[in-house]
Amino acid sequence: MYSLLNDILERDMQSHYLLQTNPATFFSWPILQAPGFPLDISATLNQYILRAELPGIPIENIHVDVTPDENLIIITAERKEIEDENEKPIKVERIRGQISRQFKFPKGIVDLEHVKAEFGNGVLVVKVPKKERKGIRILKARL
Repeated sequence: MYSLLNDILERDMQSHYLLQTNPATFFSWPILQAPGFPLDISATLNQYILRAELPGIPIENIHVDVTPDENLIIITAERKEIEDENEKPIKVERIRGQISRQFKFPKGIVDLEHVKAEFGNGVLVVKVPKKERKGIRILKARL
């Protein structure tokens, strides 16, 4: 399984230009929608890890929707307007309203029935376990 992941990463990392201009090509599967918040994706032997920066957004305004039939995870967050009659905005740069990101996995590589999410220090961490792939062996060459 590790060598399969390495093959994917090596193939897609060959073009540094593609990685910088279109990060979705790095993973060989699409990250749908324009970025609404920073999202990092990493992998271990057993799972994929999505880390989303959502500072200043309370946990009750963050939702992780998993759609196993479509191999899709949707992270949605909402930052509400500051409602203070005595405060008049002069310059507004922070995103307000609802923001979301969607991530679609290739079929058959993840177990979306056992996704776990945790939120702390403004970072949402979503752990997506990989499915056990039968019939794949890792062979080590002796040097």
